Amino acid sequence: MKEETIYRFIVDTEQYSGNFERQMVAYMTGVTADCEVGAEEAKVFAEEELEQGKRPYDKYEEAILFSPDDNGHYRPVYIWPNDAYFNDGKGNYFKIEEKQEDQKTYPAYMSVGFSMEEEPTDEDIDLFTRRAKAFPEYVKNHPERHIKELTITGLKLIEEKVVTTSEIIWWA
Repeated sequence: MKEETIYRFIVDTEQYSGNFERQMVAYMTGVTADCEVGAEEAKVFAEEELEQGKRPYDKYEEAILFSPDDNGHYRPVYIWPNDAYFNDGKGNYFKIEEKQEDQKTYPAYMSVGFSMEEEPTDEDIDLFTRRAKAFPEYVKNHPERHIKELTITGLKLIEEKVVTTSEIIWWA
């Protein structure tokens, strides 16, 4: 049996997150995808954190797990379903309490996440939280980034344990 633990830092919003997930994580951590989307936000991260006399956070480049998207580009970020909302399959989002009993529902990808193999420290969590909460103001002040207004509704850290087992069930 093999057990692996992954820590997922999730930012819940009220908007579809596929339009800003790479920029948000770059703003929060300084890490960008292979495609360099978020490079401007990563630069802002470095300038703001170094200006405040903080230590460099280049450790996140190695600490954050990258995974391939549908096009084979490696990204440090993913969109994540927001448990407070659902999608009706036609691109409309609703709060869970608005769901009708017979209504078919789909996940509402309105959250942004990134993963780490090591549990983030309290300092890391404070940094991620502070920067996530500041991102909507950044968006508002930088319309050239082509990200619409953004509302954050929650933050969470998920500890996910993945257990792999194997058993020989046939041999010759």
